[in-house]
Amino acid sequence: MWVVLLQLKPGLSYYAKDPQATANSLTSLLDKAESVVPLDLQSKTAVRVGATAGLRALGGEAFDKILQSVRELLKSRSTLKSEANGVKILDGSQEGSYEWLYTYGFLVYSYLHYGLLAARAEILKATEDSGNPCILEGFDGMFEFLWLQPTL
Repeated sequence: MWVVLLQLKPGLSYYAKDPQATANSLTSLLDKAESVVPLDLQSKTAVRVGATAGLRALGGEAFDKILQSVRELLKSRSTLKSEANGVKILDGSQEGSYEWLYTYGFLVYSYLHYGLLAARAEILKATEDSGNPCILEGFDGMFEFLWLQPTL
């Protein structure tokens, strides 16, 4: 399972008067998502777009048109699986959950190696006598940091 959380700035509401421009603004994110998933699994891997507070504030017909143009883009342009409920407006609690998930991933599994687990690996490399209870005293070998990205 792949979880890729990407955020667009400016958000979808920035293009409120041009729904097609809104959809087209997602192509770079779509390319990134497709680059992560192996080709043979792309048709089985769902893509989801969750709009947040800015689009919720537009309300009515404006956000309906934007969501529809995004759905059409996903169907016509993406090799990932497009589902009927894959493009929607997130409510406040859903938006908060994704923020926590993003923050957790950044703090624990930072791609820049500043996350908690990466920091531990760097500490182990910094000294020959780490005093780490997970490494047996007298161990004379190599330690390799294994990168595992959690999925929920």
